[in-house]
Amino acid sequence: MLKLRALAAGAILLAALPAWCSDEETAPSFSAPWWGVESAVLYTGFYGLRGAEEWDDAFFGLELRGGHFWWELRLMSGALSASDGSAYFYLGVLADIPIAKVLHVILSFAPGGYSAGTDHPLGYPLIFRSTVEVSFDVARSVRLGVSASHMSNGKLAHLNTGVESLSLTVTLFALPY
Repeated sequence: MLKLRALAAGAILLAALPAWCSDEETAPSFSAPWWGVESAVLYTGFYGLRGAEEWDDAFFGLELRGGHFWWELRLMSGALSASDGSAYFYLGVLADIPIAKVLHVILSFAPGGYSAGTDHPLGYPLIFRSTVEVSFDVARSVRLGVSASHMSNGKLAHLNTGVESLSLTVTLFALPY
């Protein structure tokens, strides 16, 4: 029950961010170089959508996204921590595909280091995460979205259970340098 309350409190805070961040008249148009941070993404959701510990663990994460380096590809790095004690740190690439100026489909892939908690042993410290996110612009410098991810060791070890997550995302743009 405590996990559900923490998740609900996180969702309320994430939902309030656009009101705090929307300054339509003064928000600058900003595009970072490929190596610089262009946006920060806060996300929270449920971890472990299938198996014995189904929908049991909440998680919170932070992701930093860089500017374009080719087509719509960007570098990203991030970390997440789950209520079962799992932690994941990653570095990868993403494609941000705009649709109709307000909707974005983001596809990403990131290898990273994983420390297993009590519920989701993934069998190897090197884990690969693939994500699909759908987000929409709610202000010039803020997007809200939902994402689904799969994490597994890519059959590098005999134990390869994998774990799925579903999350709400808030993307903040125009980070100052």
